[in-house]
Amino acid sequence: NLEKKELNRLVKERITGRIEKVPAMNAGLFPEDMEMKIWDEIRDKLKEIDIARLTPLEALNILQFLKTKSDNFQ
Repeated sequence: NLEKKELNRLVKERITGRIEKVPAMNAGLFPEDMEMKIWDEIRDKLKEIDIARLTPLEALNILQFLKTKSDNFQ
C-alpha cells in the first residue's frame, strides 16, 4: 500500500502541474504511465470547461467522458 500511496501522491502532483509530463516515447510502457495519461486527459478536459457557458447537455457529456476515463482505472 505504500507504493499505492506514493502513486496517489504523484498523480496529485501531476494534476497540479508540479512535475513534468511523461515523454511521449515512454508513455504506455508501464501501467503507471497509462494512469498518468488518463489523469492528463481528465485535467485537460477540466481546464477547457467554461462553467459560465456550459449547457446541461455539455455538462452531461463531460460527466460521461470523466466516468469513462475513471472506469479505465479499474
